[in-house]
Amino acid sequence: MKTLLATTAIAAMMTVGAQAATMSGSTGGTFTGVVNGYNVGTSGNTAIWPDDNSWRVCWIGPNCKRSTDQSSLEINEVGFNENVTAPGTVAVGEIIWHNAASRSGSAGIWPDTYPGTDSSFSLSANMSIDYAQPTDLPATSQGLSFAIDNTTNPPGDAISSLIFSDLDYGSVLPLDLGEGLTVTGYSFELVDGTYSTFDTTSGIWTLQEDRSAALRIVANVDVAPVPVPAAGLMLLGGLGGLAALRRKKKS
Repeated sequence: MKTLLATTAIAAMMTVGAQAATMSGSTGGTFTGVVNGYNVGTSGNTAIWPDDNSWRVCWIGPNCKRSTDQSSLEINEVGFNENVTAPGTVAVGEIIWHNAASRSGSAGIWPDTYPGTDSSFSLSANMSIDYAQPTDLPATSQGLSFAIDNTTNPPGDAISSLIFSDLDYGSVLPLDLGEGLTVTGYSFELVDGTYSTFDTTSGIWTLQEDRSAALRIVANVDVAPVPVPAAGLMLLGGLGGLAALRRKKKS
């Protein structure tokens, strides 16, 4: 009986569990082809729209101030480092949206407010992922690109929407990272749904005005099962034979 229990315990240890490896790297990107907006910074990872920098003022009072009515998108340069033990997702990138798209009222009327968002705003996002572990791959080994279009936001509408196209990652997938980890695809994932929503089917991202939200880009990672070593199979066979022999002697 003891031999049988030992055999069962060893078999469980050898067959239960998953391959484990550290998945790490960094992601960056730039915006190109900005329509009705412009890039800021030397890296071009932030876009601001509309490009006329409209502004508003409040009624005269103790809290009176001026503020711009421009929205922004930023490709956040992030690093990731995660111990992967089972199939799932790993966040490898992030886009931050600050929405100041429209205000109630109209331009030229006191208090002056921006009357709406030009629906012609659009751009392309181009990102690269530099995988460092389990295998140190070059940054150009995995690129992601997608288009973003702004929907019409009429005056007084407190929620704006952006339309994200499907992620284009070429023909490099599945991507073997080594040590049993494989990237099978990429997708978008909303970080916080308090003021924002994201529809994975339509690609529509909504956000309330005067709020910020983040959209993650996640890698879908597959994990190979742990192989049973040949020596382990021999050990199991030997223990199983001993158990059978003891049962035969008792009978």
